[in-house]
Amino acid sequence: MYLMYHDLLQYQIGQLYSVAEASKNETGGGEGVEYQIGQLYSVAEASKNETGGGEGVEVLKNEPFDNYPLLGGKFTKGQYTKKIYHLASKVPALVKFLAGFPRELYNPDYMKQNFCITIETMHSPDRGTQENAHQLSPEKLKAREVMYLDIANDTVLTKDYKAGEDPTRMKSEKTGRGPLTDKNWRETVEPVMCAYKLVTVEFRWFGFQTKVESFIQKTERRIFLNFHRQVFCWIDRWHGLTMNDIRNIEEETKRELDENPDYMKQNFCITIETMHSPDRGTQENAHQLSPEKLKAREVMYLDIANDTVLTKDYKADEDPTRMKSEKTGRGPLTDKNWRETVEPVMCAYKLVTVEFRWFGFQTKVESFIQKTERRIFLNFHRQVFCWIDRWHGLTMNDIRNIEEQTRRELDEQRNQGAVRGTQNED
Repeated sequence: MYLMYHDLLQYQIGQLYSVAEASKNETGGGEGVEYQIGQLYSVAEASKNETGGGEGVEVLKNEPFDNYPLLGGKFTKGQYTKKIYHLASKVPALVKFLAGFPRELYNPDYMKQNFCITIETMHSPDRGTQENAHQLSPEKLKAREVMYLDIANDTVLTKDYKAGEDPTRMKSEKTGRGPLTDKNWRETVEPVMCAYKLVTVEFRWFGFQTKVESFIQKTERRIFLNFHRQVFCWIDRWHGLTMNDIRNIEEETKRELDENPDYMKQNFCITIETMHSPDRGTQENAHQLSPEKLKAREVMYLDIANDTVLTKDYKADEDPTRMKSEKTGRGPLTDKNWRETVEPVMCAYKLVTVEFRWFGFQTKVESFIQKTERRIFLNFHRQVFCWIDRWHGLTMNDIRNIEEQTRRELDEQRNQGAVRGTQNED
């Protein structure tokens, strides 16, 4: 059984626009659809701004729907969009590493709903005073967390800040709105509306709840805050457009995104090159690296007997200091300097190369990969030694048969029973 985590966050973003009533026809113009126009225009522009260099937005569907009850039948129509976000630099190593781990090779259901973020938005002509805008059940309402965003006063990251997208400096020529210099602008402006955004997160991971939750909270807040600052500051670009104008802009945006030639480039990659050599780890440059790469390389020595393993990883029958092989007579490895004296001897040289493009996540990525790879390598090679009586004497034909049988068992086993094996350190 997978570990599933369910998280509910509601963001409330006060803004100074009029908002359409549910009964309005979306092809009309005027004040009734003002925010619809601004929001959709800004989505198109922001999508183009965020696409390039191998990452961005792929629009699969963008179509109106009707006769589909939402919020207990309060609304029945709207616009349905389906997009793929190729995130690359927007995602930290933790999520990308998990998403990219090659489990899809053997799992036919890998792309089913194992990780899902759903964002439900309701725009209402109020100042964020609704207690339960999304008509949540008492159970969900109790679990929900509310976060208020202020497009003028909340702090944005230095790398995100643009003077032309600062509501405290923008004065609209078309509408006369802005700049938003009053700390309490949300209590006094007219017209007014609030965007209620309910973010529901469901995922099945090996105990990464805290890290994923933290990432989603920070990322969604950043996206929502930056986007709604843009909507306000771009008001003179979109004010006065009709919904037909917007649909034409959306279609043109989709074509531009589809024609991006660099869309699917490799933005995150971990390569592991292994060389096994009959020595005691004395080779200075086992992988024949160039002088430049050799200078950048860091060496980490692992000792299967003496290095500390996590408490949750420790198993007595996988402890080289306690294992004595009946077939070979090797072990237990109780001598602290066993690597200098044992025969036969070999060393596994593992070169881990990481390439990625992120928004300043280098330190976190490096730390995560270093800890994870060390843990995987250490635990695995402890097992290889302690399982020696299981595999010693087998032929390569025996191994190929075991591999094929293992593949079949994994296909049957993956979605059954409890979580097993290595889990996160938290």
